[in-house]
Amino acid sequence: MKKTLKSILIVVILLAFFLFYWIHISQMMNDFLDYSLLFLQKIVPVQFPIFLFSSFFIHYGLFSFLPIPTSFSIFLLSLISGFPSGSRYAKDLIEKKEITIKEGNQILLFSHFPNPLFVFGSIASVLNFSLARKIFFSVFLSNFSIFLLSIKKEKKKFSFPTSEEEFSVILSKSIISISKTILLIYGTSIFFYFFSVFVTYYFSFSSGIFVFLAGLFDLTNGVFSTILFSSLIKRSYFILFFLSFGSIAIHMQTKSILIDTPLSYSSFLKGRILGTGLAFLFFRILLFF
Repeated sequence: MKKTLKSILIVVILLAFFLFYWIHISQMMNDFLDYSLLFLQKIVPVQFPIFLFSSFFIHYGLFSFLPIPTSFSIFLLSLISGFPSGSRYAKDLIEKKEITIKEGNQILLFSHFPNPLFVFGSIASVLNFSLARKIFFSVFLSNFSIFLLSIKKEKKKFSFPTSEEEFSVILSKSIISISKTILLIYGTSIFFYFFSVFVTYYFSFSSGIFVFLAGLFDLTNGVFSTILFSSLIKRSYFILFFLSFGSIAIHMQTKSILIDTPLSYSSFLKGRILGTGLAFLFFRILLFF
């Protein structure tokens, strides 16, 4: 019964959303094009090359030659790749039977990072380089703290085998895999962006609630919506929340990646709640420097 009511509610909301789209088709098409352009300019140039290089690192077994444990290898890969790469790597390792389910769920706790190029490029343009750096290190320190708390000493090293395939084959497979991930990011992001437009159209909100809702549904929209605030510190707090907790779109991307695995989304959610609290604590400290 509860499941039926939930399905009915979802259908009603989607129908209302569909009608809104067609009533305002001209505006929505313009918003669609504007958001797509923003995604192509700010997200794809940042995510695609990092995902590609990370894929090469995995195929050629770069981390196999380093004296570091599996969990820390994924920590580093997620750090340079940005979300939702942590869940992708955990899924790959589970499928290759390189880690246990418990280890995979632990990885989900601390492998949520914004892409460094996005932080020091797009976010720095909304704030300044100093605040962008402090936000990045706040998220880094929060995840590193969770890493230290959740991982026991392990001797097992990162062991993706070095690929013997031709470079052209590896390149093609990597591009296809990365394109699917970026398409997933784009599709979920634009859906929840439209949903935020739908909600804010019918209700009048203060600038603070408007920005919060924009970022809650879609991180990219939320980050650039913070220009409504004149205070850079206020912008920083909102952006820090969006990055450390993640938008609904990012949570949906993570759930979609994990859906065919024994890994638990609740582990990711717990990590985001704890990580957000720690990130705010570290950011408050870093503001004094």
